Amino acid sequence: MILEASIIGTPVYQRLLYVLKHPSERLTNEEWDALATMVDEQLPTFRPTIYGFCPDIKKSNYQICMLVRLHFRPSKIATLIHRSLPYVTVNRRRMLTKLFNKQGKAMDFDRKIQMIR
Repeated sequence: MILEASIIGTPVYQRLLYVLKHPSERLTNEEWDALATMVDEQLPTFRPTIYGFCPDIKKSNYQICMLVRLHFRPSKIATLIHRSLPYVTVNRRRMLTKLFNKQGKAMDFDRKIQMIR
């Protein structure tokens, strides 16, 4: 699945790419909010779908959901959220169960998230 050009061109998406090239950098709370706003604008059913499945989802898990939907690999997600790759993998697998009531691999979670428009 190809990521929409309108997303790639946004300043917040470009900031994500910058942080990946400069791992000592961190996204600010305002930048995370800007990312959520961009996702709301570009993928209007995404947040309602996620929160519809899990109204009490943690902010950090929603961040992982957004990054998965934007096609970032798990290692890149780990860099962006300043966590380990095993942390990201375990949380993706847990969210598969919590959001979709399914057992499976972290990649199964990714496929489901990427289908949300």
